[in-house]
Amino acid sequence: MGKMLGIMTHRITEPKRFGPFFHVAAEEGFAGVIVFTPHDADLRKETIAGWICEKGRWMRKHVPFPLISYDVGYYRKPKTIQKVKALKSQEKMPFLGYGLGSKWSIHKALFSIPALQPHLPETVRYREKADVLDMLKKHKMVMLKPINGLGGKGIYRLSSGGEGYLLEGGGEPMRHCTRRTIGKALNAICRKGKYIVQQWLDIRSQEGRVYDIRSLMQKDRQGEWQLMGFCVREGGAGKFTSNLSGGGSARQVFPYLEKNFGPERAEAIEQKLREISGRICAGLEEVKCKRLVELGLDLGVDQNGHIWIIEVNIKPGKTQGRDIYQLKTAEDRVRLPIQFASGLIGVHQLLQ
Repeated sequence: MGKMLGIMTHRITEPKRFGPFFHVAAEEGFAGVIVFTPHDADLRKETIAGWICEKGRWMRKHVPFPLISYDVGYYRKPKTIQKVKALKSQEKMPFLGYGLGSKWSIHKALFSIPALQPHLPETVRYREKADVLDMLKKHKMVMLKPINGLGGKGIYRLSSGGEGYLLEGGGEPMRHCTRRTIGKALNAICRKGKYIVQQWLDIRSQEGRVYDIRSLMQKDRQGEWQLMGFCVREGGAGKFTSNLSGGGSARQVFPYLEKNFGPERAEAIEQKLREISGRICAGLEEVKCKRLVELGLDLGVDQNGHIWIIEVNIKPGKTQGRDIYQLKTAEDRVRLPIQFASGLIGVHQLLQ
């Protein structure tokens, strides 16, 4: 089948939706793409039963493992996650990028980089009620985040309120908890999965809206990190997260910062955002000893202009805010990763 590029995803309902990958791959010298799910790969036979495009038609075929694959899937089921891990441990099936683990694992890796420590909110792994209440005494308000959360789901905010506590989030009405009932409420949350506890950051705009800045980083053909753009994600009225899926909206970065901090400070903050973005990418690859291809970095700016690292996403969404990133077409959004793939094959650097 020649020099094929693999595209691994969680499901394939319409193969033609992967046309942009096919077109860019062809421009970069690949013979074609094979689109597949983890369960389409046969580790014993070293073959894949996936979808390829020939003469404008998508058809299902069995082909040998591609030279390299681009993982764009979001996997939820434990069985599928195990298959992904098995595939990514195979030397004969290299990928452009590999996982970084949970939010807690990523936080520990970032904290091991001295230059980034001042930009990390205090974070602990939730094991018992005291982990939350001790941090609450210190910061007056904390966030509880699922260790493997996605899209802002399952996030709670807890604050001291008079003689008790105020708990909000999870799609539920705000709850008032007493000192006797808070333990039960926390246990109910954490039965859903593992959590981290993090100090709450005042990253509200002058208008009182929570916002953060998504920094989209991708590697180019030479394996150098490139900033594809910044995008302000402003939360809806009364929201304590900025996720666009929760009713937020995308904004241009510099005008937004200028409105809140003035032109000179906005310019300095934007330059610092660029610097921190580069350090995060290079630092995580070095500490984790894993190849990466793209990252979506969620960065907060508090009311004093200090920058905080909120979250690192190894598979950042690129459709929301695409005009702000200047990635107007679907081809634009995958061009650099596929050029990186072409560069890897060209210089025979297919090691994890």
